[in-house]
Amino acid sequence: MRILPILACCFALSVVAEDNFGTLVFSDNFERKETQKVKDEPGNGWNTSSSWSAKGNKEVDLVDGTMYIYIHPEAIHAVDVGHAFQFIDGTATMRFKFHEAKDTLMLNFADLTLKEVHAGHLCAATFGSKKVTLQDMKTGGMFLKYYDARKAGKLSKEDADIIKTKAKTSSAASALPASPTKPNRSCVSSCRTRSPLMT
Repeated sequence: MRILPILACCFALSVVAEDNFGTLVFSDNFERKETQKVKDEPGNGWNTSSSWSAKGNKEVDLVDGTMYIYIHPEAIHAVDVGHAFQFIDGTATMRFKFHEAKDTLMLNFADLTLKEVHAGHLCAATFGSKKVTLQDMKTGGMFLKYYDARKAGKLSKEDADIIKTKAKTSSAASALPASPTKPNRSCVSSCRTRSPLMT
């Protein structure tokens, strides 16, 4: 199964996997230079949504081993920063910092070969400064029956209630203070993903 985590993040994170979570599948410390400062150029297999969601304007910047992510004023969608890799039963652990307390980060895992859900969405974890929400998207809001009905404005109350059961929210273990260390941006300083069941 091909899993594509889409970092559908308006802002940023610092992702660090711990040593005891299986075989390392992917790692990136962002220690590289961009060749220009007009378009996104994250490198190392990363892709962004800026070409279609922000008229091609730059929303991802690499500076001093850190990826800064921000929404361009002309954007019609939150910034998606994604990377494709394969794993089974994977683990991602991270440490992240927001520019503002209202910012959120969504880790969205998708299998683009899965046709019964919109865009292959499987699950997501959305982090905020005060709460974390885990979503089953495969049998929840991205399941085509529900997705198409909602898009057409015909989602029944019964189905809406079912979708609500597919997400769980809890308070963040500790509040994550806003940290405006760089203007209007938050950052990713490293990224690792592991799978305990790689074959």
